[in-house]
Amino acid sequence: MLCLGITTLQAQEVQSYNSSGHIANHPIHHKKKKGFDPDKLIIGGSAILNFGDGYYDLGLSPTIGYRFSKTVALGVGAGIESAKLVESVDNGTGVYTNTTYKFRNVYPDLWARITIYKRFYALAEYQYDFLHYSREASDQYGSISPYNINPTISTLLLGAGFRIPIAGRVSAMAEVYYDVLQNQYSPDYQQGPGIRIGIVAGF
Repeated sequence: MLCLGITTLQAQEVQSYNSSGHIANHPIHHKKKKGFDPDKLIIGGSAILNFGDGYYDLGLSPTIGYRFSKTVALGVGAGIESAKLVESVDNGTGVYTNTTYKFRNVYPDLWARITIYKRFYALAEYQYDFLHYSREASDQYGSISPYNINPTISTLLLGAGFRIPIAGRVSAMAEVYYDVLQNQYSPDYQQGPGIRIGIVAGF
């Protein structure tokens, strides 16, 4: 999600008259901009906001990057997601079991976007996930089989996206991705392709 920007070397002609009265053309060359170009800076991110009866899923993932060429952009980001689900199930005897599932993921990431054609691009994103999973079940007799783990894993998301201009340098982005590493603790394990929508400035 980086800003496409390139500075080209241009030449213009300035007309003047020489001593014989004829027009003389003198090309003026503009120097190519070097070093950091703020117009190539990319800032954006996405958010998760889902909730319902006994359920919520909230997340935020800001990102920053830089366009190094007309097609290649690289950057870094971070994210946090927290979810909770409460279920109440009749075990068949009239006794209800209440189960609470909790999930949390905090991660840094590295990403690359490569423009393929106009607004279409390929994406690659590496994340290092600090995960938390827990399950707490109880019925009228007390607690049942509590479960709590905190794995750390790597995920590698590959996919493609499409950019939709909104205003000025701001665009909406829709992406489809798949976690090719498929670690058993990955939030995307055996889930098929994921969909992500975000806002970015500079891409």
